[in-house]
Amino acid sequence: MTDPEKLINPLMQWRLWTIPTAIALLLIIVAQYSFLAFHTFIELFTIIISFVMFTLAWSTREFTKNNFMVFLACGYLWIGYLDLMHTLVFKGMTVFVEGSGNLTVQFWIAARYMEALLLFAAPFVAMKKQNGYLLIGIFGALAVALSALILSGNFPTGFIEGQGITHFKVYSEYLIVFILASALISLLYIKDGICARERKLLIASIAMTICAELLFTYYINIHSISNLLGHIFKLFSFWLIFNAIIVSNLKTPYAALRKSEENFKRLFDNSEVSIWNEDFSKVFYTLNKLRQEGVTDLEQYLLNNQQLAWELAGMVKVLEVNEVTLRLFAAKSREDFFGRISETFGENAIDVFTKGLHAIWGKKTVFRSEAIYNTLDGNEINCIISFQIPQTTEGFQSVPVTLVDITHRKQNEARIWHQGNFDALTGLVNRNLFYDRFPHALDIAQRKRTRVALLYLDLDGFKHVNDTLGHLVGDKLLQEASQRLISQMRKSDTVARLGGDEFAILLPENNSTYDIEVIANKILKNLAQPYHFEGRDSFVSASIGITIFPDDGNNTVNLMRKADSAMYRAKKKGRNQFQFFVQEMDDEAMRRKELEEALHIALDNGDFHLNYQPVINTETGCVDSAEALIRWQHTEKGMVPPGEFIPLAEEIGLIVPIGEWVLREACREAMTWSIVHKKPPSVAVNLSSRQFQSQNIPELVKVVLLESGLPAERLILEITESLLFSDNDRTLNQLQAIRRLGVQLSIDDFGTGYSSLSYLKKFPVSYLKIDHSFIMNLPTISEDVALVNAILSMAQSLDLSVVAEGVETPAQAAFMLSTNCQYLQGYLYSKPLTNVDFIDYLRRYSNAESVLKVVAKNT
Repeated sequence: MTDPEKLINPLMQWRLWTIPTAIALLLIIVAQYSFLAFHTFIELFTIIISFVMFTLAWSTREFTKNNFMVFLACGYLWIGYLDLMHTLVFKGMTVFVEGSGNLTVQFWIAARYMEALLLFAAPFVAMKKQNGYLLIGIFGALAVALSALILSGNFPTGFIEGQGITHFKVYSEYLIVFILASALISLLYIKDGICARERKLLIASIAMTICAELLFTYYINIHSISNLLGHIFKLFSFWLIFNAIIVSNLKTPYAALRKSEENFKRLFDNSEVSIWNEDFSKVFYTLNKLRQEGVTDLEQYLLNNQQLAWELAGMVKVLEVNEVTLRLFAAKSREDFFGRISETFGENAIDVFTKGLHAIWGKKTVFRSEAIYNTLDGNEINCIISFQIPQTTEGFQSVPVTLVDITHRKQNEARIWHQGNFDALTGLVNRNLFYDRFPHALDIAQRKRTRVALLYLDLDGFKHVNDTLGHLVGDKLLQEASQRLISQMRKSDTVARLGGDEFAILLPENNSTYDIEVIANKILKNLAQPYHFEGRDSFVSASIGITIFPDDGNNTVNLMRKADSAMYRAKKKGRNQFQFFVQEMDDEAMRRKELEEALHIALDNGDFHLNYQPVINTETGCVDSAEALIRWQHTEKGMVPPGEFIPLAEEIGLIVPIGEWVLREACREAMTWSIVHKKPPSVAVNLSSRQFQSQNIPELVKVVLLESGLPAERLILEITESLLFSDNDRTLNQLQAIRRLGVQLSIDDFGTGYSSLSYLKKFPVSYLKIDHSFIMNLPTISEDVALVNAILSMAQSLDLSVVAEGVETPAQAAFMLSTNCQYLQGYLYSKPLTNVDFIDYLRRYSNAESVLKVVAKNT
């Protein structure tokens, strides 16, 4: 956009030249009769201009922030002083010394030197912040020093009576012209901090001053034409600088003020927020009066004089409101609004007004607060009221107060808060709000020295209802169970749904153990009542773990953890009961947590290794295969039994990466057995049902066999009966894919699960391993003898091989041999061995001699 200042050249405006031209013509006429009067009037005109320029620039410096003009004004103040001295010592004047031509010329040269240097330096300091007092001091010291030199006779002579001006005078004029010309060039090239209008006026002023100085080089006497014209050019020069000061420091601020008023009016009328223009002057006056009377604490004063706040509120006068205000408050017209304005203030209006009084009293810069208003049609709205607190007394006569309607925002915030803190399904407090309330309840109990009971509750049998009847019925059951819980509680209690079918109940205040037991029993009885959905009854119960503050802990985390442990103990004891926390639960939970953390570390650090227990072929007496058994050597606890960490690994999901590691390691080490045996044994690896659920086992086996180089026929995968019992197509497809790879399948711990002939016939297994619990009492327990014979008979009919595990005595071995069991495994033949020891075992029995015979000899 084009700058308007560049479109209008101030030098081309005739009004600029009217006044100085008229004054110049008048003074030229005066000069014909009295040159002294001409000189005195024209110098007084320029002196007055110098002083007025300083006064304007100095008094408006805080508003205009024009560093360039402040610099010039401070200099021209003292130039005006030197010109005044020049006037007072002019020949014919007898004010404080006898006037002479030399004194006049000397003060003239001093003033012009100072002016030239001032104009030359000004463009270079235009962008720098000026210290006005320092400038006045520097320029004043220079002017006073020059005056002292002149009056003491130590300044070079500029004029000699009867001879005219001296060489010093002439050369000084030329030097001043040179400095002014340099100032002219600097103004043309340095533009930062100087507006276009100021620059043009100053350039013209300097040009006039140069003309004046050149004319004064022809000075002969005071009545010469060059002296007269030189003073006329000086008059025009000062007039141009005066106009620059007037516009920049007087007209421009007023123009900006008018523009600001217009902008405010436009903003007031077109704003999208409600604006009230209010008069606070009486309020401000009253507050100042209170301060003068010695009031220092306004808050306490208003508490002691409660009616004063209402009186001050009555002093506020609403001058005007915009159209948005009328629409916001449903006013039919301005008259309607102002006539009923008292109806718009909400119930907390006086409190908000009092906050505003404190802000004014404390000399804050801004006041902002939420307030409730009433529309004229009876609705309540929430607003943010704010206004800039004026810094002057006059400012309080017109204070724009804005009101922003935040009603919808407050409603949305309330809805979002409710969604974030209450369960969408049941309407109960959710986990987020529960964990916020719990610490507060503990703090209150600690102060009052009371107890807080926490009941951690889980529904028994809910999963079965959810799975069999569907999620919609499950949701209805949760809703009804929530209502049953609420019906048992006091208003001070908190019932929360933590997720799924887990609930937590806070019982604050002083609860005895007996009271807690009564409440817990009522909850159990109530929840155990049948639920009627879709024409049928559903039944669930609950297990409740209970902790008490401060007996069982002093913070939320500990109490929740211990309540969870107590709840699981209640489930283990048979469900539909409650269990108070006891320390042994915590010890057990801590051991479990420590073991869980150690399992993760062991997997990362490679602390597991494999042992191998030989499986003997009863027909050949040789090692036909070996079962890979995982071992964990803990750095501090030593050897951790598999029965302790395998179930935990199953529960927390670590069995998947552990099982994969076992498979890879077993296949890798089995490849080393060929160094001592031409026909090395197979390796049997146990797989968890969790692995089949979360992994593509056939693909994993294929990759591991390729990586290790182990032939597929040398790998046996042992699975549990529970995997077969799942009877789903995904499991069957995986097992069939494994068999297609050439890998054999074995059912581990057979006889302890739910297998039947139909399962065995359906799934592609090759081996059955009779669980050691059936072998350990052979041949003395007739029931076990009958069961083992039945398994062997069934396996024979299905063409399956049988492995008897846990053979530890010669009597057990003899019995199994008598039944023609194909494979034996147990401590009688070897304990589980490290890979190195197992290779040595194979080396010892690599000849034709039967392991069975060697063992028989030794026993």
